[in-house]
Amino acid sequence: MSNIQNPEENGAEWLYTNWPNMKRMDMNWTAERYDYPAYVREYIKENWIKESDENGGTYIKPQLEEEKTFGTSMQTSTFYQGMDKANREATDVMANEGMKAAVKYMFTDQETGRQLSYSEMRSRFG
Repeated sequence: MSNIQNPEENGAEWLYTNWPNMKRMDMNWTAERYDYPAYVREYIKENWIKESDENGGTYIKPQLEEEKTFGTSMQTSTFYQGMDKANREATDVMANEGMKAAVKYMFTDQETGRQLSYSEMRSRFG
């Protein structure tokens, strides 16, 4: 999963591995106190939402990143192992692209590309 040549991916991976539930942080207190690597700090500055300039900058994790984190946490859970193929694939989409993409995936027939009705989607995904 990690690629040292891709600091964005590496920064996201480091955060997920070390602080998976973090939603808000500041550079002076959190990043300094817990010795975040420079590439992680850069990832946060480039990809999170800056809330204020206080404490060297206070940042909030964007909603899309929250959704991906939830999807990734599901992938590593025992629930994921018990899912059928369709639900595992939908979870993978959520982990990689977020909830909007996962909903679109679940409402699309993967063989024909046809949009599914709500009841059809529920019959496939529960």
